[in-house]
Amino acid sequence: MKLKNIQWALVLIILILLILLILGVTLALQLRVARNMQSEGIRRTEELSSQVATTKKECDALQAEVSRISAQLDRLSAGPLVPQAKESMGSAEILAGVTELTGNGVEVTLKDSSISLEPGDNPNLYVVHDEDILKVVNELKAAGAEAISVNGQRLIATTEINCSGPTIRVNKKPLTPPFVITAIGNPETMESSLKMKGGVAEILQFYGVQVLIKKLSQITIPAYTDLFAAPDNTGIRQNEANDVLEIAKIKQYAGIVPLSGPGVEISVESFSGQAVSGSVYDCKSITDEDLLKIVNDLRNAGAEAIAINDQRLLATSEIRLAGNHINVNAIPLSPPYLIAAIGNASALKSRLEIKEGLVEYLKKSGVSVKVKVKDKLTIPSFTGTVKFEYAKPVQ
Repeated sequence: MKLKNIQWALVLIILILLILLILGVTLALQLRVARNMQSEGIRRTEELSSQVATTKKECDALQAEVSRISAQLDRLSAGPLVPQAKESMGSAEILAGVTELTGNGVEVTLKDSSISLEPGDNPNLYVVHDEDILKVVNELKAAGAEAISVNGQRLIATTEINCSGPTIRVNKKPLTPPFVITAIGNPETMESSLKMKGGVAEILQFYGVQVLIKKLSQITIPAYTDLFAAPDNTGIRQNEANDVLEIAKIKQYAGIVPLSGPGVEISVESFSGQAVSGSVYDCKSITDEDLLKIVNDLRNAGAEAIAINDQRLLATSEIRLAGNHINVNAIPLSPPYLIAAIGNASALKSRLEIKEGLVEYLKKSGVSVKVKVKDKLTIPSFTGTVKFEYAKPVQ
């Protein structure tokens, strides 16, 4: 009995020792894990502290740069360049047509003839055509008009004036008579130019077209509203965005930046007595109307920018015969005339070379017109100065 008690005591001691051993191993493992976790936490904390310090240094450097640029802008704002820049951008917005304007000028109303036609009379001679409006507009530009609209459509550098059935389309908008042309500028100068002997008003009145010219002390010309819906073959839209795009497009349509893109080159010169269509023609002098019609055809076909002998055409550009040369932007140009136009080259060429169209008519009249498609051509910026003495933005 005593022996059994001793055996049980030994078993109990062994069990207790095993339990203590297991507890010891478990505690040792827990302590090791705890130490490892503590070391990892310390390491991560040190890394994060280092990153925070680095980021703080970068932020301090950026803040210093912001302060430097801000101070520079403050200096520029107080300097003489800002008024010049604002004035330049204001002029660009006027030229691009995106600013509503007011000022004194003239209002020209064109109505179809009221003459009773005799048998055999051609009725087309007694109604207002696109060419009539084109001539009046060109005369106003030559007289210094700073902004023009037709029936509320603001004329910009790309505006076409095109007969379309019983209507005339301006900026692709169909207009019906009477046609009211408003122009801001010197009223006396513009009225005198229109009414000069043998001038556009007298010729229209000869055919019975009713021409009413009024000088006004204040007229308002609306802004062009579709500028940013216009096509773009110049690459501006792909390269710019948002506000930068808006400024770039304004500069494009104001003509103050050079442009590159696909399009056509048209050379215009006299045949000088060469045989044309089986007949021999005397040397025909190229007129301002010839170039005016070519430019208008290009605009009808969607030309986005046009130049004649490197003179960029603006919303205010005249094409005016002056002696033995033609003035564009008040610069005398001599033949041969090279017209460059950026746009859809195929559409531009097709428009000019349409059967019984303008080019065919000019060739039969003794004028050589050659149209070349160009994958890329460059149209220079306008290098002159346009002063707005009468047109003021509507506040």
